[in-house]
Amino acid sequence: MYSTGRWSEEGYWHGAQPPHMPRNMAGETYWTTSMPSAVQKSMRRRSRGIISEIVGRFKDLLRSEAGAALVQRVVSRQSMDAHAKTAMLTLRLTLPGPPLSMCLDMVPDLTHRSALAALFTGDLWLARYAANFFARDLLPSRTWWREHQPLGEESSRVRVCLSCWRTRGNIYNEDEVHMLFQCERYGAARRDWLGEQSHSAAAPVAERLANLLSEQSANQWAALGKFLARVRQIRRCDRTRWENLQRRCVQDSFDVRRAIWRSKGKWVCRHGVFYETRVESCPCMEAVPDWTGAKFMPSLDRELRAIITVKIHSPSVQRLGILRATMKRNMWS
Repeated sequence: MYSTGRWSEEGYWHGAQPPHMPRNMAGETYWTTSMPSAVQKSMRRRSRGIISEIVGRFKDLLRSEAGAALVQRVVSRQSMDAHAKTAMLTLRLTLPGPPLSMCLDMVPDLTHRSALAALFTGDLWLARYAANFFARDLLPSRTWWREHQPLGEESSRVRVCLSCWRTRGNIYNEDEVHMLFQCERYGAARRDWLGEQSHSAAAPVAERLANLLSEQSANQWAALGKFLARVRQIRRCDRTRWENLQRRCVQDSFDVRRAIWRSKGKWVCRHGVFYETRVESCPCMEAVPDWTGAKFMPSLDRELRAIITVKIHSPSVQRLGILRATMKRNMWS
């Protein structure tokens, strides 16, 4: 068994046999059975070690080439679609820092690690990707959007942060930067997190995000995973709440209930009051209305910002036109 072997520029030995084996006249290292058994045993052990090292370096080379191809696919996907769920993954792969697998391994708690993985895979149903598909009726109305966001695209209307919009009336695009550094819904969790890490709160959010994803400290990644786990739990509760409100918007909607009521052959007056049978004179216009036979009436739900149908309550009956005027004045329709 012969092997010429050589040293690489990086100082690695390329050859199946150790470099200190005897050489023939051609400069080739060779193996001979005339060597003492102890020497042969030592040479075999060293040969196995060198072969394992060569195979390991070859695997690393293949892995790096495959990784480079994966990075190119991820970056290309993100460049083609601004709303692709690979935004954070692209940013992490193109920034300096430890490998993504190592970042995940730095988070010991499995729940926290899962939340961190959800951040990189876009699985936190942020409006940037999900477009609030589960609560479309809770978004700013098109009338309000045209009045207050004349330059805003329609696609941006469905990607606002529902929490900021419904609780404070603020318009923010809900992406990872907003969730991590800006949204007040996660203020308590963020204060606990910022107390465990050293990034300056005064720095621009883009710089803070880059510093965050380039972090080398295991403690910082663990703190981020803990924060994201709390955020994910809050978002799960909020999504359930938004879905319930959306369900109420659909089920209790005045227009829907009126259509169903009329399909059953029953009557709804022009002011929105539901009756079992048609009445000759609408009591809505009387000074002292008689609501005998009335079953339901329209009502303005300020939480839903919509007109819904509720059971008749004589002191609080309002005509449909007044409710619609209030909706229009508040730009809820």
